[in-house]
Amino acid sequence: MLLGWWLFDTGYDQGAGDLQQFELDQVRLQQQVGQLLDLKDQHERQLVIVARAQQVDKQAYADVEQELLALQSKILALREDLSFYRGIMAPEDMQVGLRIQSFEVAAGIAPGYFDYQLLLVQIKRNSRFIRGAVEMQVEGEQDGVPVTLDLKTISEPVIRKHSFKFRYFQSIAGQMHLPDGFSPHSVRIRVIPSSRPGSMLKWTYKWAI
Repeated sequence: MLLGWWLFDTGYDQGAGDLQQFELDQVRLQQQVGQLLDLKDQHERQLVIVARAQQVDKQAYADVEQELLALQSKILALREDLSFYRGIMAPEDMQVGLRIQSFEVAAGIAPGYFDYQLLLVQIKRNSRFIRGAVEMQVEGEQDGVPVTLDLKTISEPVIRKHSFKFRYFQSIAGQMHLPDGFSPHSVRIRVIPSSRPGSMLKWTYKWAI
């Protein structure tokens, strides 16, 4: 699963929410973490009771244990959400301004098809929208010869470059179809702000699928 799908359920997939709503989401997530921790404690106590019973119901024990694992996973996901929000609002070691938070590629609907997702964030300087474009190239080999494929030649539907406009963060997703016999090695990404083209960001993703 591509990173970040959980993130955009909050309604900020284009970064258009205001600061008040942004902070309310953090409070809501903190409350959910607290509630889940309480529920986790209840399940742990229930596991102890079941395990100590003279005639242990193995299925009941397994059910409770499975619920506990699911709760732990959900708590971890919520804490990651909170960490992401806090990183945008009050970063400690992060560079202020536009940055690439993550880029991931996953196998698509058929052989040769791949889904990708880029997550851009604006650290601390959230008072104004930031605009710009994202260019991508896939580097690899075709029949042993080095080849570089531009996004417009492999994207479906055809896209020359992605545009962005956001205050806090934005997800940029798409699909690529690589030609038969092509062996991808890396994806080169350039993020170019409209206001300061000279301050573009560069990112190289090593193909790992």
